[in-house]
This record gives sequence, C-alpha cells and structure tokens, in this order.
Amino acid sequence: VAVRRAIAGAGRVWVEVGCNNWELLRDDLLRPGNEDVFLISVEPLPDKWAFLRAQSIPGRQLVLPLAVSSTPTPYAILRSQNYSDFRDVPGRKFQESGASSLLGYADHFTDHMWQGARKQYQSMRELVVPTVSLGWILDTFVVNRAVDWLKVDAQGLDFDVVMAAGSR
Repeated sequence: VAVRRAIAGAGRVWVEVGCNNWELLRDDLLRPGNEDVFLISVEPLPDKWAFLRAQSIPGRQLVLPLAVSSTPTPYAILRSQNYSDFRDVPGRKFQESGASSLLGYADHFTDHMWQGARKQYQSMRELVVPTVSLGWILDTFVVNRAVDWLKVDAQGLDFDVVMAAGSR
C-alpha cells in the first residue's frame, strides 16, 4: 500500500526491466530535476537484486527479485554466465554475475566480440526464478497512470516482454 501511494504521488514513473551493473536508472534518480521520479527496478539474479536493494532510495524506488517474461509461468530457468579467465586472461575473474537470460545460449554468438568468449559458456549457472509479465508489474504497481520511461534489457526477449504488456 505504501509503495502504491508513493507511485501515485510521484510526478513521473520509470520502470527498469533487467539491470546492468554499470548503467542503472537508480543513478539517474540522483540527478537534479529527477526528484519527482519513482523507479521500479526488476532484477532476477539474487546477487544483483541484493546489491540494487541495498543501494535503493527509500520512498523512491522499488526493487523486485523477479524475471520478466513474455509468457510467464510461476517459475523459469535463468541462465547466468559467470566469467572465469575473463576476456581470455588466465586467472582473471569477473566477480559479478555475467549476462543472464531465460533463453539458452546461442553457441554461434560471439559475446561482446572478444577472443575466447565462447569458452565462457562452459562457466554458467542455472537458477530457478519467479517470473511475471510486464503487464502484471504495471497492473499491480502503476495503477491508472502511464509509465514515463521504460528500459528493457531482457537479453533477447526485449520486444516480446514489451508486447506482453498488452494495451498498458
């Protein structure tokens, strides 16, 4: 109820589906002129969700630990790439979760165009995560108003995620 009141009282509402480690809309909340924004961030990876939740701005941001899918089922398998020998440098680690998707990895795709990226497909984890549609998020939290900014980073499912919002 408190979140819905905060959203209803906000001048603008932003929704962020999938959160990159370096390009977060949360950082934009702190910029002058954005004091009237309420941000809903949705991130299914537990470590990224925990980081975002710990860094969230009380009263101005809601961080949901969910995957957004075009065809939500109660749960789905999320594949997350954990980098070892990052960028093909032996022993170099990338400590955060890498790219994640509800889709399987495409063996023919060269991730980020760096040599040796295909080897990273051997270093991944699979997590069972709860899923919802973008329509559910909007119907549950953004009632009777428009979203002013929508960022979708759903690793290959972006268009389908937006289309699943229906007329919202």
